[in-house]
Amino acid sequence: MSVAEDKAGMGTAAQNLETLIQETVQAKRTELIELRGLKPLDTGKLREEDEGRLRTTAFTFLVAKLAVGLDDSDALEAIVDGGKDLCIDAIHWREPRDNVLPITIVQTKLHKRTDGKSNFSETVIDDLVRSIGVILNDDARYTANAKLGQKIERIRSHLKRADAEVRVVLASNGRRWGKAGDDKIANADAEFGEDVKFEHIGPLEIHRILNPKPAVTGRLQLTGKYLHETFGERQALVGRARLCDVAKMLEESSDDLLDRNVRFFLGTQTGSVNSNIAATLKSNEVKNFYFYNNGLTIICDDIKFTKAVKKNILVTLTNMQLINGGQTCKVVKQVLTETGKDPDAYVLIRVHQIGKDDEQLVRSITYATNRQTSVNLADLQANDIRQEHLERSIKDLGFGYRRKRSHLPLADKEYSATEVARAVLEVWRGKAAGEKDEADLFGRLYNKIFKDDINGAQAVLAIQIMRKVKKIRGKEALFADHHQYNVLYAETNERIGRFFDQAGARLGKVILDNVCGGELGNLDNSKYASASDYLAREGDAKILADYEVFKKKNGPRNDLTLDMPQAPDQRPSKDPAMPTVEGTAKQSSSHEPTAPVVVEVK
Repeated sequence: MSVAEDKAGMGTAAQNLETLIQETVQAKRTELIELRGLKPLDTGKLREEDEGRLRTTAFTFLVAKLAVGLDDSDALEAIVDGGKDLCIDAIHWREPRDNVLPITIVQTKLHKRTDGKSNFSETVIDDLVRSIGVILNDDARYTANAKLGQKIERIRSHLKRADAEVRVVLASNGRRWGKAGDDKIANADAEFGEDVKFEHIGPLEIHRILNPKPAVTGRLQLTGKYLHETFGERQALVGRARLCDVAKMLEESSDDLLDRNVRFFLGTQTGSVNSNIAATLKSNEVKNFYFYNNGLTIICDDIKFTKAVKKNILVTLTNMQLINGGQTCKVVKQVLTETGKDPDAYVLIRVHQIGKDDEQLVRSITYATNRQTSVNLADLQANDIRQEHLERSIKDLGFGYRRKRSHLPLADKEYSATEVARAVLEVWRGKAAGEKDEADLFGRLYNKIFKDDINGAQAVLAIQIMRKVKKIRGKEALFADHHQYNVLYAETNERIGRFFDQAGARLGKVILDNVCGGELGNLDNSKYASASDYLAREGDAKILADYEVFKKKNGPRNDLTLDMPQAPDQRPSKDPAMPTVEGTAKQSSSHEPTAPVVVEVK
């Protein structure tokens, strides 16, 4: 899209975004109010300033869904906006892969103007750079709210065994920052290198996510000999293309080539794969790129070329979509543009002509070609027969089940496939699922989670159990709001985390013992009402009773409560073990090592 077209469409896109935000506020109002801790007036309405906070949080929720690719429950969990949030509105990470921990940080700004003409303030960039430094530096001290503090410590524990790659999403209902902001990002690049990348997402970007463009018909020049076979009405074409020809194909089609089914996870995020591709392209090893890279997989409705020509053919592809190799295409185009070079290098090309309506085959090919990469596979499993049966079974109980992601918020009593997968894995399969991403849940763990006999009662009850555990876990958080993290509590906090990771499975077993004769197979839709009633009556008490036993046995020096942070008005005036609120370390007591320097991010 040209600059002129961008400007022409900004106003409309901004108005559409405003409508979407209002719809989200209405659909998720109760959850967002509870999340932000907002207090309605006696009339039931919120104060004007709280309505503003609610709108901003709704926008953050939308960005987490659309730009990060999270479902409703993960998007809500990622939000940490509020007091002492270190200029971070949402933060999410996926399990480390290949010694790399992918972290996404979201900062959102809603301007009063809704015409899209306001610029993003570059001053936020400085604050975020300081916050990122705090997160990545295990010795840095900070003041954070409880939810963010817990997430930072979980991230730090991962970073002891993996390297961070941080994607910073700065989202607004207007334009990006100006040159001053670019200069600040350049300074951040000098500090963090390839580990941290900034990007702006505004009304136009959100519009493109929600409105993928129509079919792309393009041409690709192949080099050398090729293999072409026909299988009934389907065709397969295999060959190689020069990197410059791949870049040309992407230039002509823009990101439209990546839209079908897989736009959430192909070619958009910086990661170790991208860095390695770029490094190869810039080195003397570029001549071996063909052997290092897995190649591109393209599906289309029709393949046309002159079959009498046996090599160096120009292929026309109707309704073409790139379903594997998006990262390769993006990086190739970027590096060739930056360097201005046309290397003598090639990449493997696989083209499949399939039926226009054969979505099942598209899904299967996409899954097969992407399953060895860190991608979200929930949508790819959506048409599995077990998912269809589960949807019907859940519907029979009066609930909804969303098998495939959508930008629309979940309705009341509607659950996403990802939330069901995590809950079932943790409650009924006995495996902690808190940070498992979709590549695990719908890849290597899929058959373990979604067994042939899974039913609606098991899925819905698992979610209700996990939500109850999560609510109690939040109330029992080790880090009190507005307190600085203290190293004395790190080990205890980790043990508390493990306790709550296992609490769902323990409670599930209690329910099975009391309602279903101890057998998960007996928990079907006919037993759901009894099991749900038992959970409502006894669930809180069972979890809290176990937690009291845990605290007595596992707290530091066998007394967990002695080491819990106290509120400012309850803390002794001289506390040698805690840093002051302003961040200057006091003299350490004899049982604590000298405290590292405190970093206060305001």
